Amino acid sequence: MPDPLYFEELLKQLPDIRAVVFNCAHARVPLAVVEQCFRHAGIASLSFADTSDCQSAWVYTTTRCYPGRESHHNSLQQLSYAANPSKPTRAAYYQVDCRKDIAELGPIILRMHLSAESLSFPADRAPLSRMAELPWPCLRDLTLTGLYSDASQVSSIPQLVGAMRNPRSLSIQVGQLADRPRPTVLERGCTEMHALESLTLAYPDPDDAIFAVAGKSLRYLSIRDHPRHYLKNMPVNRWLAMPILSSSECLRVLSGMSMPRLEHLELVYEADELEEELLLHVAYAYSHLHTLELHQYRRSPHGPAPLRYNRISEIVRSLDTLRTLRLNLDYAYQDAAIPQSRARADDDDNAYKSRWASAEELVLYGSEILTILERREGFHVLEELYLLYCDPNT
Repeated sequence: MPDPLYFEELLKQLPDIRAVVFNCAHARVPLAVVEQCFRHAGIASLSFADTSDCQSAWVYTTTRCYPGRESHHNSLQQLSYAANPSKPTRAAYYQVDCRKDIAELGPIILRMHLSAESLSFPADRAPLSRMAELPWPCLRDLTLTGLYSDASQVSSIPQLVGAMRNPRSLSIQVGQLADRPRPTVLERGCTEMHALESLTLAYPDPDDAIFAVAGKSLRYLSIRDHPRHYLKNMPVNRWLAMPILSSSECLRVLSGMSMPRLEHLELVYEADELEEELLLHVAYAYSHLHTLELHQYRRSPHGPAPLRYNRISEIVRSLDTLRTLRLNLDYAYQDAAIPQSRARADDDDNAYKSRWASAEELVLYGSEILTILERREGFHVLEELYLLYCDPNT
């Protein structure tokens, strides 16, 4: 980590410096060093990048102060802090107290409330309730990740989002507390969303007010899960709630929104009787869609069968502008030709798991999908096709 005294002397020798980047600062950059950068009149950008495989990073961006402008507690425009599951292990190795990391992050964020334009951080690493009490007149982009640690954080989200003035990007991908309802993102009549271009929500309430006011300017919409639903059996995720929407609920959300400029759509859903109607709506409602990502789940091994990949391909074929297709389908029930010997007849759960498609079968699925999507002239609709496979035993 940089020595504060040495760093202070170094800055004095660089009067024209505009940006500072710290690489591989595994054991934390001292707050004194951060404050020195804040005080330097010329520094406009400050980044804390981690080039290790953990890929956690801090990023600060400051705005230059000009005469006659209002003086803020600090002039940071942008802050990004990414936490990773492996961060506690790394912190223990370097004998770093993560609680101190959290304690220092909160005051920095709170001091930004008059100047911040973009914020990205884990929900459990910031004082959301205190943030919700402050005005955020310049905040255009907000990204929350991680996990909720208590119910008060969930209840602070509508106030914080409501304090944003005409946001441009909103992403809330936070793991849900068990036995809690789907979180509310926006109270009715709280803020304008005419400039919102990107919206990502994990486990949203289909009746959330944000869907009534967002839409006409949206280019990117993701109704998803966090963590991914296919990782629900991992020990670290077993205590989390994962209330993904049904295809009927997704249809209700999309039908109530006008999104003439939509280019990218991601849907994570449990298949029900309206799954085909949902996909037909997608195929005919969005004339500019170039990327479609679908994560299809079966409600239970004994529930109704989800839509097969060939029918999905037939529907998607009508999207003239589509260039990228990402599919995570319930492969266990996609093809009756899968050898039944792979399943144990005396154990339905094991049979369900053992019928997941192999890599060879995915190649066959992919080939058939491309054949269905082929146009009369022999050209493929797509530039990229991705078939996601995850072992259900994990």
